[in-house]
Amino acid sequence: MFAQGHAALCRYYNRLKEYRSITLVDIGGYTVDILTVHDFRLDRSSCASLRMGTITLYSRIQDTLRKSDILLSDELVTDAIQGKIQHSCKDLIQTVVVQTTEDYCKELLNALRERGLDLRLPTVFAGGGAELLESRLRSGDINTVAILNRFANADGYRVLLG
Repeated sequence: MFAQGHAALCRYYNRLKEYRSITLVDIGGYTVDILTVHDFRLDRSSCASLRMGTITLYSRIQDTLRKSDILLSDELVTDAIQGKIQHSCKDLIQTVVVQTTEDYCKELLNALRERGLDLRLPTVFAGGGAELLESRLRSGDINTVAILNRFANADGYRVLLG
């Protein structure tokens, strides 16, 4: 899994080469994978995987809404996070989604800090979760230098393999 993250960074080498040290946070469905590179060399001691993928966020949103008899599929939760709600209980859903997403992001960022990451140093976020949470990952106290799309790993492998 860490080779994937390294490959994703390599794909964007020209855009990121000015940074001596970069931490990559790959937010997937089940895990959040972390690695740091110095001069584009992987620091193996920095590699970690947290079980805090976006499935955690989705489950919390769905569980909270279920208490109000609102049943949303994963696709509809994605829409709600993106502000595209077509349900008759739009205001309630929006309130739950905004609060739960803020809580999830705070927990995630705190977990990263607890792992010893200084998010004021250059940080790259990748994966579908990063795309979904992009606006929240560009806050003032995080030095987000790039948000790579969910295909960055595969694109990086293609570049590395020629």
